[in-house]
Amino acid sequence: MAEQQLPVWNNGGIEPPANLQQDGWQPGVKPPAQYFDWLFNRAYKCLEELQAITEALETNKANGTDLTTLNNKVTQHLGGSVTDDNGIHGLKIERGIFTPTIYGSTTAGTPVYLNQHGFYTLIEKIVHFDLYLQLNGIGGMTGDVFIGGLPFVSENTTNKIPTFQVTIFGNIDLQAGETTVGGITLPNTTAIRLNASGDNLVVRVLTNANLGAQVYLRISGFYTRN
Repeated sequence: MAEQQLPVWNNGGIEPPANLQQDGWQPGVKPPAQYFDWLFNRAYKCLEELQAITEALETNKANGTDLTTLNNKVTQHLGGSVTDDNGIHGLKIERGIFTPTIYGSTTAGTPVYLNQHGFYTLIEKIVHFDLYLQLNGIGGMTGDVFIGGLPFVSENTTNKIPTFQVTIFGNIDLQAGETTVGGITLPNTTAIRLNASGDNLVVRVLTNANLGAQVYLRISGFYTRN
């Protein structure tokens, strides 16, 4: 904040001619008072402008919006990656693990797990997951086969049903012509229902009768959370 009062001079006077501004006062010249008024007024206006700029810079510095602070913030912003977890760009990213399960719709059963792993990345409301299951017995499960334990409840929107490809599978008994195992997640659930499909065949829901003791499954995909 300025400590000295501005030397106020509001009379704008008359601007001296260009030759006088170039050559200055000559001996014996008696300049009119209006010329001095013009000079004093110009000096006052320039000092007033400088004082306003200085006060604005001090205010901005106090508010953290001075040029140095802003430059540092810009540098930090440009240096931040859009994929940084909860980064300065505002993109919300979360990573974690979950424990997938396998169960029957009629009798859940008590499967024996040799491997049971799940990993996810949440980007805003988009969930990407990878899961891996390896069994050494299905433990008496019966009914349609489900994979449970997804990390987030799926979006509760009618007819929005994400589909997933079972990228690697083993010890699953497919019927003639079936070549692919996949899955769907119904709205507002954390489970995948397994299906079998093939060329010119109706999609069929897998049941416990299709599972051997040593089932092996790897599934990955995307879905939208609630």
